[in-house]
Amino acid sequence: MSTTSLCPSATREHGPGAKRVLPLLFLTCLLDAAGVGLIVPLLPTLIGSVAPLAIRDAATWGAALVMTFALLQLFFSPVLGSLSDRFGRRPVLVLAMLGFALSYLLLALADSLWMLFLGRALAGLTGASVATAMACAADLGTHGQRTRHFGWLYAGLALGMILGPALGGLLAVHGTTLPLLLAAGLCLLNALLAGLFLEETLPPTRRRRLDPRRMNALRSISGLARQPGVGRLLAVLALVFLGLQAVMVVWPFFVIEKFHWSSAWIGYSLALYGVLAVLAQTLGVNLCKRHLDDARLLRLGLALQGCGLLLFALVDSSFWLVCALLPFALGSLATPAMQGLLSARVPVDRQGELQGVLSSLMSLAAIVGPPLMSGLFHWGSGPLAPLPLAGAPFLAGALLVLAGLVLAWQLRPTGEERSWTG
Repeated sequence: MSTTSLCPSATREHGPGAKRVLPLLFLTCLLDAAGVGLIVPLLPTLIGSVAPLAIRDAATWGAALVMTFALLQLFFSPVLGSLSDRFGRRPVLVLAMLGFALSYLLLALADSLWMLFLGRALAGLTGASVATAMACAADLGTHGQRTRHFGWLYAGLALGMILGPALGGLLAVHGTTLPLLLAAGLCLLNALLAGLFLEETLPPTRRRRLDPRRMNALRSISGLARQPGVGRLLAVLALVFLGLQAVMVVWPFFVIEKFHWSSAWIGYSLALYGVLAVLAQTLGVNLCKRHLDDARLLRLGLALQGCGLLLFALVDSSFWLVCALLPFALGSLATPAMQGLLSARVPVDRQGELQGVLSSLMSLAAIVGPPLMSGLFHWGSGPLAPLPLAGAPFLAGALLVLAGLVLAWQLRPTGEERSWTG
C-alpha cells in the first residue's frame, strides 16, 4: 500500500479518517507500554542476575540504565521526529518498533551488565514509537478534538501499563527471559500491524524538507520555545518530567527496601496505577472537558500528582501506599491537557518536531533525574541519613511537580482554541 494512495483519506481532519486511524494508534501505545511494563517489575532481578548487588547499589545501576536510554533518545528523537515530518509517520513508527523488539531480545540474552546497557542504548536510538503516534493524532482534527485524541492514546499507554506489569509479575516466577521475549514479540506484532494497516496521516502536501538545524535536540527545543505561549509550557513539562523520575527510577527498589514486596506485587501495583490512569484519561478527560478548559485541567492534574508523590514519601504501610496511587494516577489528567495546549500553539507542519522535542525533554529529565533520585534513595535508605527516609525521591518529585503547578497557574486560556489545521 503506497503512501500516495492513502493521502485522500489522510487529509480528512476528523470523522471517518480519525475513526480508522485512532484504534490502531491506541493499540500501538498499548503494546508499546505493555512491552515496557513487562520489564519494570523485573528490573531488580534482571540486574541481580548478571551482577549480584545490594538493593541500594542495584538502584544505582538501574538509574544508569535509564540514563543510557535517555541520552541516546535525547539526540535521536528530534531526528526521527523530523524524518516523520518529511517522509510520513508510518515508516518511522515501524522502524521504532523493530528497534525496540531487538533491544528486548538483547536484554533477554544478556549475561553481563554491558549487554544490558547495549539493549537500552538500542532502545534509545529508536525510541520514537509513542512520539510518532502522538504526531499522527495531532494530524487529525481541531484543537478540541486533539485533546480527546491524546487522551485516548494516553489511555492506551495506561492500559499497557496494566497488562504489562501484571504479566511481568505473573511470569517473574519463571525468571526474566520469558517476559523479555514476550516484550520483543509484542513490539514485532506492533510493527506488523502498523506496517500493514495504519493509514498515513501526513499527506505529501503537508510535509516539509529536512532541516538539520531542527534535528539538534537543544536547538529544536529553543526554536519551539520561541513560539507564542510554548516556552512556559515546555518549562512546566520539564519540571513535571523531572519530578516523575522519582517513580520511574526508584519505585521497584523503594517498595522492596521499605515494604519487602515481591516482583509480583510490584507488577500488581503498577497494574492498579494503569487501571486508574485509564479511567482518568478516558472518562475523566471527557467529563472534565465539559466544564474545564485545558489550562484548568492541567492545573488540576498537576495538583493531584504532587499530592500523590507527597503521600508516597510519607506513608508507612503498604495499604496507605496503595491508597496514595489514587490521586497520583488521577493526576494523569494533566498529560493530554498539556499535549492539547502545546499542539494548538505549534504549526501543523511542525507536529512531528514537537513530539520529538517532548521526547527530548523526557530524555533530559531521564538524564538528570536518575542520579538525583537514586542518590536521594541511596542516602535516605542508608546509615548516614539523619532519619530514615527512603521516600526522599518522592518528596523531591512532589516539590518539582508543585513548582510546575506554580508556573502553570500563570497560563491563560487565551489562544487555546486556535487551530493550525485550517
